[in-house]
Amino acid sequence: NRILLTAIAKAIGVLQKRFQIAKLLEALERKPFLPDIERGGEVEVKLVNECVWITNLQSTVYWIVLFLTIFFGVTFAIFKRIKSSDPRNWEYPYGPITIINVTYSPNFEIILAYQVAGMSCYAGYFSASDLLAATALAHISYQFKILQHYIRNIRKSCYKEMLEDKNMIENNDSNYDTSLIPWKYLKRGLTRIVEYHLAIINIAEEVESIFSGLLLVVFISTLAMVALVIYRLSL
Repeated sequence: NRILLTAIAKAIGVLQKRFQIAKLLEALERKPFLPDIERGGEVEVKLVNECVWITNLQSTVYWIVLFLTIFFGVTFAIFKRIKSSDPRNWEYPYGPITIINVTYSPNFEIILAYQVAGMSCYAGYFSASDLLAATALAHISYQFKILQHYIRNIRKSCYKEMLEDKNMIENNDSNYDTSLIPWKYLKRGLTRIVEYHLAIINIAEEVESIFSGLLLVVFISTLAMVALVIYRLSL
């Protein structure tokens, strides 16, 4: 029941924040969050691909664990039903049902199918909202890595920009004399850094405002379940 109430609370929260979530996902697919060859070179593309790979792996593992958890619970219930004809030995994977007489077939099988289908839907919705928050946080984390790379290479970027404006050939030497770079190029590069940094902070604050309530619901419900389990064990 607690898991069911938690899933319902999360569903209501996601429903209320659906427009903000849509805007957040659209923002992550626009500049300045897209990989920019001129800003960070191939490193940005590599970092974005790494982020996508990690989030896909995380989602795959999450769904596999969810499927196995449901599968083994249902398999155990079916095995006990086939093994024994005594209703006292039958057991549901997600708790007993008391409002309906399930001591004979097909009531037991119908309620079992209903319980598994219902809990699978709730578990899928619960997991999808968790993965949505985790994916957004992972993308923000990699945006900061891209920003770090851009800051480390700001001199090179400004130097190349100066050479392009003056139609000069780039020197392969990695030591760039910043005294040769006019202030307007350095100012332009630093302005882009600040704007990119502020954009990341804004998107992070948006993620916090959207998912903080959902994460609080999960934390409180999990803490309550752990406290209840410890209390029952102590008895």
